[in-house]
Amino acid sequence: MKERDTGMDILRVYLAFLVVLVHGWKEYTYPYEPGLFFPWSFFNRSGTVAVHVFIFLAFLYTDIEELGHSRLLFEKRMCRLLVPHIAWTFIYLVIYKVAGLIWDKDFKIIIRSVMIQLFLGHGYNEVMWFQVVLILLTIFFVALFKFMEEWKQDVTLICIFGFCIIGQYSGINEKIFGHMIPEVFLSFGRISEVAPTAVAAVFFQKYNARLMIKKHWQMILTGSLLGLFIIYNYPVFRNIDGYAYSGFWRFSAAVLTVLIAESCSIVFRGGRDR
Repeated sequence: MKERDTGMDILRVYLAFLVVLVHGWKEYTYPYEPGLFFPWSFFNRSGTVAVHVFIFLAFLYTDIEELGHSRLLFEKRMCRLLVPHIAWTFIYLVIYKVAGLIWDKDFKIIIRSVMIQLFLGHGYNEVMWFQVVLILLTIFFVALFKFMEEWKQDVTLICIFGFCIIGQYSGINEKIFGHMIPEVFLSFGRISEVAPTAVAAVFFQKYNARLMIKKHWQMILTGSLLGLFIIYNYPVFRNIDGYAYSGFWRFSAAVLTVLIAESCSIVFRGGRDR
């Protein structure tokens, strides 16, 4: 029987709590907001980091190189991503139609709305932008690993990481997508926000960074906790206006959070390797 990864299980529950908090807490603002005390200050600062951690975990547990060389595995992966996306598109359509009948309200969901929801993930069920971005990044990474030599893969990934970070801080990303319709701005415009996190996860998976964590988990756990404390309590990296998930601090906090969870998993196993 496969042993549970306790650290990651706890992390996923905590992340789910943060996602609900971000969308439901009216006092939620942005990092370094004065007047909030622990634990609310911690929740306030770590809320949007949850998206980056979910992106990181999605690619950390996906062997992109293997998907690039196996059509069957790629098709299975795409089914796991596409089926829930398509299903929730029509489930929410039914929910809105039923709600309209109950409260005698026309939500004006037409064919165009359904198409926008399917292809942009930000129509009448706005949170599905995440799934669309995940699908697009998966296709891109698989194509990269399938058609490029190994050194070209690494160079391309590093360039993507750099271009996305520069695009965020220079304002280029917002200039490109900021004047488009909200569905495009809040879906495709967010690729630049989460792509660096996805790239880091691909590197972690490709070069088996988890093995290094298992060997040096005490040092990594201590360093990650210290780093996360600094990021959440001091404005080390400048915040960026215009997008909710931009900023190098969110990327850094997400990576450190995963390192902490991975180290805790080893602690829960009594320091044993799986």
